[in-house]
Amino acid sequence: QGTRLLMTDTELNFVPSKENGVFQISSWENGPFWGNQVNDNLFAGKIRVHYNPSTERLWIINELPLEEYLLGICEVSDTWPLEFLKAQAIAARTYAYYRIVNPKYTNTPDKKPLFTLRSTQADQVYRGVKGKERNPNFGKAVSETRGIILTYKGDPILAYYFAQSDGRTRNSEEVHMTKEPVPYLKGKIDPPGQGRELRGHGVGLPQVSGMIAASQGANFSQILKYYYTGVELTKIY
Repeated sequence: QGTRLLMTDTELNFVPSKENGVFQISSWENGPFWGNQVNDNLFAGKIRVHYNPSTERLWIINELPLEEYLLGICEVSDTWPLEFLKAQAIAARTYAYYRIVNPKYTNTPDKKPLFTLRSTQADQVYRGVKGKERNPNFGKAVSETRGIILTYKGDPILAYYFAQSDGRTRNSEEVHMTKEPVPYLKGKIDPPGQGRELRGHGVGLPQVSGMIAASQGANFSQILKYYYTGVELTKIY
């Protein structure tokens, strides 16, 4: 309430006092979301507050296990077919794991990553505890695919996905999502997207088309292996 509790030039770490503790960032208005009048400011795990002098920005960082993080992702409707939700869960897990192995946010004084992912469409839409509560079916998809990622020649892939295609997906270098051609991010003819408007960058898995394929009987493996060329499903834990 305006009273200074602590003044420091070092990182702050908040650790829950009990196993299932939840932090509320009461001063942060994180909503509405998808037309819902919500304020998604509750987070499990740890909270770090870190100032980055390289960018002169203060970051609030939610630190938690990968599988717990996935439960708070809100990329698609929870009413979509379970086989597509499994495909989405694997793509999201793969993207996150790729960023752990290949850090993105290294604009720091020591060039070490300050965090792994942003909680927006810059990486993946993450909404914390309330997002998890609103999406029980996606939670089931995460649980049933635990530890499974997409690999190419044994390495995790950069599993880009986007909302909707216009009948074809794009080569990653064509739309500058990568500097060089990537063998598993090749453009594909996408019949479910024909006649629709492109929404997103066009690389990798188109979510609407994947949902349509699942509703027509495709399983998560078939969906993923079509849109990502030459990949394998690998259980890493």
